[in-house]
Amino acid sequence: MSSQKQFKDNLLTFIHRSSDSLVQPGKDFYEFNRQLVEPMTRSELTKRLAGHFDYLPSDQIETAVRSLFDRMVLSLQNGERIEIRGFGGFSLNYHEPRAGRNPKTGETVQLPAKFAIHFKPGKELRERVNASQA
Repeated sequence: MSSQKQFKDNLLTFIHRSSDSLVQPGKDFYEFNRQLVEPMTRSELTKRLAGHFDYLPSDQIETAVRSLFDRMVLSLQNGERIEIRGFGGFSLNYHEPRAGRNPKTGETVQLPAKFAIHFKPGKELRERVNASQA
């Protein structure tokens, strides 16, 4: 098995185990939902990965996470699409310049053209999320 395939399998196993341990005995449904909506920061992701891959130094994990996100940003800046099989894809949607309205004054203002980042979850991610919510 290639090291890339092994890393992906380990990462998916880690994510699955992390999602299984969200609900702890004695916690009510409100607490469970609160845990789900709190965002995971990059440093928290690094700490969780370091706990799971204890044979790797935490500074190497931090470098890998930072490099991954930096490369994703660079790809989107260059107009490239990012696809992570089983997870989802990131792409850019272009919005034409348009006339808008200031809600406070009612004055018409010209809004510039812009790109918006769009994420479309992959089939495997959708199925796992829906299965965990049932």
